[in-house]
Amino acid sequence: MKKTSVITKFILLLLPMAIGAFGFIIVAREPVIDSLYHCLVMYALNYGGDPPNFFVELARWTAPFATAGSVILVVSGFRQRLSAQMKYLFSDSVAVYGPEAETSAVLSQLGKSGIAVGNQFLNAKTYLLLDSEENNFAFFQAHREALANTNVYLKCSSTHGQAASSANLHFFCPEETAARVFWKQYDLFRLSSSRGHHLRIAFLGSGSLTEELVYWGLQNNIFSPGQKIEYHILGHDNDFSVRYPYLENCSDPVVFHEESWYKKLSLLQQADLLLITEQNDQFRIVRELLTLLPASAPIVFCADPFALQLLDEAERITFFHWKQTALDPRYLMDGVLLRRAKQINLRYCHLYENVPETPENAESCWKDLNAFTRYSNISSADYQDVRRKMMAQMGIPSEPDVTSASAGTFSPSPDQMELLAELEHIRWCRYHWLNQWHYGIPADGKAKDTRLRIHRDLLPYSELTEEEKEKDRETIRVLLSLPEEEDRYHEPF
Repeated sequence: MKKTSVITKFILLLLPMAIGAFGFIIVAREPVIDSLYHCLVMYALNYGGDPPNFFVELARWTAPFATAGSVILVVSGFRQRLSAQMKYLFSDSVAVYGPEAETSAVLSQLGKSGIAVGNQFLNAKTYLLLDSEENNFAFFQAHREALANTNVYLKCSSTHGQAASSANLHFFCPEETAARVFWKQYDLFRLSSSRGHHLRIAFLGSGSLTEELVYWGLQNNIFSPGQKIEYHILGHDNDFSVRYPYLENCSDPVVFHEESWYKKLSLLQQADLLLITEQNDQFRIVRELLTLLPASAPIVFCADPFALQLLDEAERITFFHWKQTALDPRYLMDGVLLRRAKQINLRYCHLYENVPETPENAESCWKDLNAFTRYSNISSADYQDVRRKMMAQMGIPSEPDVTSASAGTFSPSPDQMELLAELEHIRWCRYHWLNQWHYGIPADGKAKDTRLRIHRDLLPYSELTEEEKEKDRETIRVLLSLPEEEDRYHEPF
């Protein structure tokens, strides 16, 4: 998206002419027009006279190289455009813009579908913008019409994905992507079960990474209606509690500690899970923790684990390379997640608005949603990966019974269905609370008031009407009726 490399190439192309002009005009004092002509023919290997001085001789030798370089660039550019057009026509092409280090890492994972675009605007099915927020927004504005019918993933660290105004524009925050992936790779259900679903998770460090881990942990780490998973944040960020005024409604408490972590060693020792999210001075912090907490086995969120791996007792550390994870196309552009979310929404439209369940309607109904409702469906679909692992460990079948008379349907026991529906309702409530909604009865008698952000169903599951409970059950049926995709969150821990 930057023009620096183009300007540099242009300067290099004109450099032999500038050197030659200096030699002819300034040193040899020849006429300007004749001098410029001689300089031009040097690019075509046509200057056959004796060079009057060193500068002309230098220009005579460098001009052909500039010509050859220009030809190569033109041919390379044409080849790149042709290759990009072929990918656009015959594959799910992804054009990647941004810093070379990040684009190279993404392109290596995209394989043949990836398009290295440099500074050009090329046709593609999907655009991935990895530059700074300022440059990404400028690019989107400059090409808004051309991007109208494509999927655009725009790196934007200052907001959640639901802030995007249109269905084809996806804001992504690297910290958010890393947080969602972490909770599904770690599979906290196993640890939670061994502790009777009473856990204490400590975060050493504040900031956006910790905030996203808590935000998504509250929506994904839901295993039992009576659970109590405590999230302790050492290094309190005042903005965190201000942005989420209804955190206290969640049954899992979020506790902020303003004291230095040195004064909370007992809490760190008693934590069932210790996550080091602090990025500044991380090497020193980890080294001191290994000394002060000899029995702990922290998980360190690092941009590059190399230096930390050199520490004595580094074998006690579990490394989560979060920046690399955040740029993994499987997670960054999660097609499975979007398909699930669209299917949930389509089923809702079918049940309550009599919309036929067709692929075309799945897309049109999705485009009609506001950003908040789209992301509510995404939150539900995201929890499905955790739900399936939890069900497998609880012995609850997660696949339809194809041998029964009602083949293709999911038929859990009534108690199992009620458990799954209640957990889904807890997640739904938390999503609303985390987005500044609260309980209230609208004046018009409807279920919700989007202006006041109140909803009459932000209640415990037991207090819902049978009709509202059935909506949660139907969400479970929809998700479990979908084919189980390949596990994208292989557990590395």
